[in-house]
Amino acid sequence: MKRNRKTERHHYVPQFYLRHWHNERKKLWVHPINGNEFYQSGSHSVAFEKGLYATETLQDLQAFDQEADLGKLEALFAPRWSDLFENIADPRRKKNIARYLSIQHLRHPSRLEENKKRNFAMLELLSRAPEAQEKIEIQTLDGITSIVRIKDYRDFLQDPSQNHSIFIWGMRSLTEELSEILFQRRWGIVESPSPFFVTSDSPLKLWRGGAKSPTFGFRTPGTEIFFPITPQKLLVISDAWPHDSSHISQKDFPAFARMTPIPFNVPQIQAAKRFVFSATPLIPGII
Repeated sequence: MKRNRKTERHHYVPQFYLRHWHNERKKLWVHPINGNEFYQSGSHSVAFEKGLYATETLQDLQAFDQEADLGKLEALFAPRWSDLFENIADPRRKKNIARYLSIQHLRHPSRLEENKKRNFAMLELLSRAPEAQEKIEIQTLDGITSIVRIKDYRDFLQDPSQNHSIFIWGMRSLTEELSEILFQRRWGIVESPSPFFVTSDSPLKLWRGGAKSPTFGFRTPGTEIFFPITPQKLLVISDAWPHDSSHISQKDFPAFARMTPIPFNVPQIQAAKRFVFSATPLIPGII
C-alpha cells in the first residue's frame, strides 16, 4: 500500500537529537512557550506536524521524498552524535556539521508561515499596481533580477501549494549558502560537568552579540550563534574565539570578556518558537 505522507508525523526536530535530553524514564521536559503547563514526554510525541514535508500533491516536487531524505541524513549523524563535535578542526567534518545545522534551521514549519506572509504582502503590493501595467521587475534573495507578468505572478502567489513548494525548495537551495557562512566562522565548544544546557524546537539561535549594524544576519561580524549539542555540550560560533575549534569548560567561559556576557540558556529560550526542552524541569516563570 502506498504511504500517505500527508497524514504522517514529520518531526522538525530529530528524535535522536532530543533523546539526549531524556531521563532514566526515556522522557524529557517540555515547556510550551504559550504559557501552558510544562510536562514530560518522549521525543516521538513532540516537535512534529502531520504532512509537513509531504510532496505528493506538489507537481513540481513529485520526484522528491523530503521526509525520507531527512531520515537518511539523521541516520548518518545519530550513531556518532556525542563524539562528532570532538574534532571540529577537521574541515570536512566541520562542513558536514554546518550542513546539518543549516538544514535543522531551514526545516522548521515557521519558515512555511514566513513564506505565506511574504506572499500575502506581495499580493497586497501587486494590487496597487496601475491597471495598464503588465510586467514588474523582481529580485531574488541571491540578487538575480527578472521580469515577470503581473497576472502570472499573481496567479502563482494565490496558489496555496506554492507556499509549500517554496518551503521544500528552500531547504534544498539555501542549505549550501547558510552552511558555507557557518563554516567560515570560528567555532568553539563549551562543556558542562553536569547536564545544564536546554534546547528548543528551533535550536540554532542567532544572537546579536557584538554586531554594530541595526540589522544583522548569520554573516554579520560580531554576531554569535548558539547550538546545544547535548545537555553537557554547547556549540558557540563567535568571532571572539581566539582560534577555531576551541574547547573550554563552562566555568572558564567568563574569561572570554569579548563575548556577550549572558546566561547560556537565554538564547535557547528566546529561540524557541513553540517549545523549550530540558533534562530537568525549569524554574516556573523563566519562560
